[in-house]
Amino acid sequence: METIDDVPAVIEEAIVDGPAAIGQEGGPSRKEGGEVKKQEDVAILNNFTARQKLVLFGCLALSLLLASLDSTVVLVSLPEIVGDLGGLDLLSWVVSSYLLTSSCSVPLYGKYSDIFGRRAMFNVATVLFGVGSILCAVSVNMGMLIGSRAVQGLGAGGLLSLTMVVVGDIVTPRERGKYMGVLGGTFVISSVVGPLIGGGLTDGPGWRWCFWINVPLAAVVVVVTSLQMKIVTPTWNPKLICSAHSV
Repeated sequence: METIDDVPAVIEEAIVDGPAAIGQEGGPSRKEGGEVKKQEDVAILNNFTARQKLVLFGCLALSLLLASLDSTVVLVSLPEIVGDLGGLDLLSWVVSSYLLTSSCSVPLYGKYSDIFGRRAMFNVATVLFGVGSILCAVSVNMGMLIGSRAVQGLGAGGLLSLTMVVVGDIVTPRERGKYMGVLGGTFVISSVVGPLIGGGLTDGPGWRWCFWINVPLAAVVVVVTSLQMKIVTPTWNPKLICSAHSV
């Protein structure tokens, strides 16, 4: 309940912001307007130029394509993998372990990026994805391949979540729709192109190249994000760690 002392502040807010400040018809409520303003302030505070946004967004789209592509590119390679490594009874875990760890790690990356910064956590996710890809490529049995796919999924979860978070940090809500539309299109591309790439690599150099091809692309993502992803994030707060573990 607002006191008499708060009335001048409310009147001043209404004069500056109009109906949006007092929740009248014709504008959003004070709470909704404040949230939009807060998101705009974050994007303005980061102050990326159009060129920087384009370079960084291209890197984000590439990382999202890598994470989504690896859930489909390996499907057509499964018969060759079983023929090479054996373990037909464990075949389904090659895909399931990747999807399981990527899904479980998504909320943790979002929380820890608030603590340690977007760039640091994005690079951690990319390195995990690259290391998992190398381990998958050199696997000597089905158990090693499944474990490596789990490591790869831990990195993919960060790429999937932090891509959306970073777009929210560098783009204002007014422009965000077109950027999200392009990122959504990468999932469509991965579902169509993934099996084709997997089949071509399996018939050509071999199924292990379905994983080797991720390594140079992941290296490009790390370099670009290290140079371009200079985003203002909240300061470190020990209490956030406790809440992250409770997710």
